[in-house]
Amino acid sequence: MNRIKVHISEVLSSQRMDVTYHKDNGGINNFVPLSRYVDVKGGKRIPKGMSFALEKTNYLYLRLSDIADFENINYDDLKCISEELYNKLKRYEIKKNQIVFSIAGTIGRVFLIKNIPEGKHVILTENCAMLLPKNSEVLSDYVSILLNCSFVQKQIEQNRIQTTIPKIGLDRISKIQIPVIPSLSVQQKVIRVYQDAIRTKIQKEFEAKQLLNGIDKYLLKTLYIDENINREENKQPLTKKISTIIGQRLDVSFYTDKFEMV
Repeated sequence: MNRIKVHISEVLSSQRMDVTYHKDNGGINNFVPLSRYVDVKGGKRIPKGMSFALEKTNYLYLRLSDIADFENINYDDLKCISEELYNKLKRYEIKKNQIVFSIAGTIGRVFLIKNIPEGKHVILTENCAMLLPKNSEVLSDYVSILLNCSFVQKQIEQNRIQTTIPKIGLDRISKIQIPVIPSLSVQQKVIRVYQDAIRTKIQKEFEAKQLLNGIDKYLLKTLYIDENINREENKQPLTKKISTIIGQRLDVSFYTDKFEMV
């Protein structure tokens, strides 16, 4: 029988006593809590009795359900709120290059806030947390890459609270274990490699889509089918008498260049 040895300090820091957590937590004993490098703060729901603005304003409310592409957020798709409501919620404003972490429903979705239109202010939903680096030696891009790694996402999954809508508390996010963050130069190098890989991925996906879109033409050409044939004017199938089949040729293209498969 294999035994799992867990230090009491690990139980106290994680506040977890279930075997599956510590069994799958191997290899991260030399890591440090996320809270060493970032402050974790919550978003805020729209107060009871108040609602979104009916007209466009400079004050936006970010909900995950309004985002189609997390890498390129279309701020025109976000709901607007009044200046009065913004002033009530402005302590929950999320700004450029800050990290958003989803904490309810789809847990652990991590992305950076970028390209906020000039003059616009964005309030964060209560279903997300904002992660704020504690000093200039910690880069948001690097932390975002770390949090999207599988070994961190696994911890997020283990720490979620299973209710009608799955959730994870801000305190548990703070205790997520990550590797010690290296120097600025190393962080910047990792970010460059990661961004190059993402660009390559996007390019390869585009090429794959182009190739996929070309399969129809390839099949038609391989089957000797004229894709420009007028289907409405050529509804009759090609027929040949058995007596006219010569040279042991049964392929349609031997007898005609233009035909329609029926």
